[in-house]
Amino acid sequence: KMTVQEDAEWWCVSVPSNKSLPAVEYIRLQPGESMPVANGNLIFVCSGSASFSGNNVDSPVAVRVSNASDLLAVDAPVYAMRFDRENVA
Repeated sequence: KMTVQEDAEWWCVSVPSNKSLPAVEYIRLQPGESMPVANGNLIFVCSGSASFSGNNVDSPVAVRVSNASDLLAVDAPVYAMRFDRENVA
């Protein structure tokens, strides 16, 4: 049993679709904050607007980083996940 104290949003990763559970890093950035992301990183922006190398994206969206750049939270907090690999199914 779980009691949620405020509005919540849940994101799930399908183990059967991925053959196993991929390693996931959770990212939280406040507006104006950024972090480096390497070429080939798989990022799922769950909430907020983000910018990669000057290209803005709105959640929810999956992005494969094609050039090393910074992930920037544009005008609201950004919640995202970085996966260690693609779906292997």
